[in-house]
Amino acid sequence: MIFQQKEDNTLHLIKQHVVELPLKVVTMCPTMDLIAVQTISGSIWIARWYNALEKIWTLPPNQEKVEIFTWRPDGKVIAIGYSNGKIKLYNVDKLELLHELAQKPNETTNLSFIQWVQDTDDNSDDMIFGLQEANNFLHAHPVQKYLPRLNTLPHVQPISKLIRNILDAEGEELEDETSNSIDLLLAGDTLGNLHMSVYGVYNLHPISLSHHLKTKNIKIMKASVTPDLSLITLLIQTIDDHTSINKSLITGQLLVVTFNTGLLYTRKFEIRILSQRYTAIKYLMDYVFHGVKLIEVEYNNMKRITNKFLDAFQEVLNNHTIKTSLSAEYVRLLATGRPSSMLTEYFESHVTKRGLKDWENKGQKSFKIIREYIHHHVRAGCERLLLELNALVGYSKWPQKFKELGLTESFVHSCLMATGCLISRLEKLMNVIDEEYINFKEFQQWIQYEFDSIRSLDNSINSEFPPRIDIHKVASYLKNSLKKDFMNELEEFFVNKKKSSSTNDNITSLPKFEFPIKSSEQFQYQPIFPSQYQPQYQSQSQPQSPSPSSFSSSPQTQFQSSQSQPIEILPAYPYDYLSVNKYYRPQTLWSFVNMLMKNCESLYSMTANSVANSVTANEYIDIVGGLIDDNNNSDDELLQKTGEENEFKNILLTDMKIIVENSKIVEYIAFYISDKKRSDLPSSLWVLRFPLNTGNNENNDKLSETKPIEIAAIQLVNNECPEEYLSITDLKLFNDEIMHIIIVGSDDKDDRDNELHYLAEINYTNLNFISIPGPQNIENLKTFDDGLSVVDQVLDKMKNGNFSQLMIQRSQNLTTIKPSQLTTNGTRDLVCVLSEDRRRVIIYDTNGQEEIDEEKNNESLVMMEE
Repeated sequence: MIFQQKEDNTLHLIKQHVVELPLKVVTMCPTMDLIAVQTISGSIWIARWYNALEKIWTLPPNQEKVEIFTWRPDGKVIAIGYSNGKIKLYNVDKLELLHELAQKPNETTNLSFIQWVQDTDDNSDDMIFGLQEANNFLHAHPVQKYLPRLNTLPHVQPISKLIRNILDAEGEELEDETSNSIDLLLAGDTLGNLHMSVYGVYNLHPISLSHHLKTKNIKIMKASVTPDLSLITLLIQTIDDHTSINKSLITGQLLVVTFNTGLLYTRKFEIRILSQRYTAIKYLMDYVFHGVKLIEVEYNNMKRITNKFLDAFQEVLNNHTIKTSLSAEYVRLLATGRPSSMLTEYFESHVTKRGLKDWENKGQKSFKIIREYIHHHVRAGCERLLLELNALVGYSKWPQKFKELGLTESFVHSCLMATGCLISRLEKLMNVIDEEYINFKEFQQWIQYEFDSIRSLDNSINSEFPPRIDIHKVASYLKNSLKKDFMNELEEFFVNKKKSSSTNDNITSLPKFEFPIKSSEQFQYQPIFPSQYQPQYQSQSQPQSPSPSSFSSSPQTQFQSSQSQPIEILPAYPYDYLSVNKYYRPQTLWSFVNMLMKNCESLYSMTANSVANSVTANEYIDIVGGLIDDNNNSDDELLQKTGEENEFKNILLTDMKIIVENSKIVEYIAFYISDKKRSDLPSSLWVLRFPLNTGNNENNDKLSETKPIEIAAIQLVNNECPEEYLSITDLKLFNDEIMHIIIVGSDDKDDRDNELHYLAEINYTNLNFISIPGPQNIENLKTFDDGLSVVDQVLDKMKNGNFSQLMIQRSQNLTTIKPSQLTTNGTRDLVCVLSEDRRRVIIYDTNGQEEIDEEKNNESLVMMEE
């Protein structure tokens, strides 16, 4: 072979597994003995690799194709990216959807990479003492800990469970309340947009690389972040569509671009606090929204069964010329005790005892469910929302730290006022529900007695005593709830008059709340009715029964005609919805919910926008240009790949990692190029490194030209023995020193039967690096074709003949399988190899000999104790 090896020891084999279905992607959990697997069919499952691939859960194939997935650094959550741009977060212990991230509908595109990074900087000098102490006090004395749990809403299980985890401080699925660290979920799409979300749940606005780099058709391949989150480096590929005749071939340049994260670094601790509050607010708003939706569903169910009886009476009216209504006939029966011939016909032909009982049971059930939703769900969610907003009010009083994040006291107060008005409206709805429920029970008791009397054979003989009925409550129900076209008190909470009446088109949505609040004397309330139309209020203790004429459909009464009068818009705040004056403009629940959701979305969107706008492109490095990458295989092509085909394929393999060397932050980028279209570029392995001026670096203000770039080139073609064949099928930067690669080679490239496969280790920090000019300032960027790329500079300097030889630390001859894919776990010294047929998984321990010695020592100690 044409490579040399320093050490003779090999890797320690731990496990081998054979699966039935071919695998597409395999990744290892960073903290536990788990692997996540995607099959060719599209299903995903998580298994314990140490116990014969014992599956924990399986996610069946979805309509949308799975593109990529990654683990959270603690290994408790896995993020799965789909072809429609959505990212779903699942609990690793059980198949539970925790959260779903979605792109805007008009910007949906495929994901090119996804990665979860964490702030690991131990130097917390930027953690302001007062803010940190206040936050630690809140965590030591959480208000939510002493509040009752939010009840689970029907059909909204994921949201309800997530609210419990966030607000009850009992679960840590999404964030670690006791830690000052912050983690980011990074994702790149094929349109060149970088998506960032704090903890994987609080979305920041996308960052367009096309805007920063002044070019289109950008694909993000990899990303790395400094330990303090001050810099993000992206490995990107520009795509030249006009030069590509075959759509399967992608031509362009390979670049690395460095971004300053701006507020994400300077206000890291503040963003962490706000993201937790915004996450709770978002899910509480969803909780309230679904709660109000369920209330409306129950109201519509109650209204539908009532309309069923009204429609049946309308069928009777169609056979006669008399103009009347069911409520008017009921009032006449209530007043005189004698039913009309039309009401008798209606009872005999369209009403049954069972139907009335069903109306009663379903109506009472709907009333109780609505009351339960209001008291135990929506109001509790609103009160919990007030606590979160109140915390934001406290943060907004610290403008030095939170103002540049878009947090203003006036806007937070507007959300508080809207929440308070929604609670007040819910209280009014609760009172109306209680009153309507009592009236409904009285009406049902009365109508069932009258029905029995009318349907009896002899109306003059009735052995049953009449029940004790409050005729005022029956009359109130007939007036308010037994009409399809009457805007009764209950319907005012769900139906907007603007949609139902053309005369009220001047009703607008709720006006914006003003801050600071004006005193009530500064508001001039104007009634919606002229003085001549204002009715006199009657005492609630002695309500009067309405006359039958008030229920007829003949000329409008004074009360009905008053509703067509112009409506004056009331001041925004204060608005007493508990007032007995019901002739001010009512607002539906949805008016408050929609306005509150809009304000809350604007609240955390302002912070997300401020953070995203503070991210700026700093410098770039043109690595190599003129690439043609046809390594985009479909699922079927993955099963048909052979080593012979790989020789003639154009391959681009990349990986990148940020490490700390001698108290300096250094970026390493490894890439393998096998481009058969470029005769001047042989198959070669490259390692590029350059220092990064992080936020903690004192020399951060110096120009990027003072930073040297170092690069090492390893040629995989032996000019002295051209018959030898050697290529790399996959590479991974294992830890801060070692890179693992899969080598496929033969002493004779025409002899494929004797082809050898190796899993090899390379110390990528100890190669023969040469220096070249430093990165280019992004401000001087015009086009990427202005200068030579890094690879071209090295080729000119080496004269295409002075490449380094491939030097292997140690290797493992893979005699049982032909490898195709490599995944590593540097924190646990594990390497996983997937076979070419996609049916075999082999796991190696790179530090296996030490573990074997420890096991022998433990066994000897046990024997000595025995």
